[in-house]
Amino acid sequence: MPPMVNLRRTYASVSLKLNEVLMKIKHYLSREPRLPIVNATNLGFMVSSLLNFLQLVPDSPFKTHPKTVFVALASLVMYGVSCDAEVKFSVTNHVYINIARHGRIIFGSLLLASLTSILVPSYIQPIVYIVYIAFYGYELFRWLYKKIMDEVRQIEAHSP
Repeated sequence: MPPMVNLRRTYASVSLKLNEVLMKIKHYLSREPRLPIVNATNLGFMVSSLLNFLQLVPDSPFKTHPKTVFVALASLVMYGVSCDAEVKFSVTNHVYINIARHGRIIFGSLLLASLTSILVPSYIQPIVYIVYIAFYGYELFRWLYKKIMDEVRQIEAHSP
């Protein structure tokens, strides 16, 4: 078989598999998120509790932790944008709604992680973010690993 024919078949096969993976990602994003913070009331309670604890800190967090406060404020703004997007797209498209929900969950959780990191000693602050990333990244990596392994099994099953 000429090399050009093999190259075209390989390209067609890879394109087909990539399209299947993208469709599965779209399907995954259209599902309801399974992350723990799904209720705005819980987030509001936790944020208000953390802010009450921050009032007990003798120095202003704006002076002692300016980068962390910036991350918290940016997360708060992005949380609000995600909530607004979720309401805006509530009638039009379920994929956009779920992307907004995932954004709301991620930014709300990042807000909690950054406020928590202000309250702990400086040598523990990276651990708070590592736990945050590990906790919320685990579900994504598990899903991704499962999808990749399913694709590998399908390719192995169809190969001679």
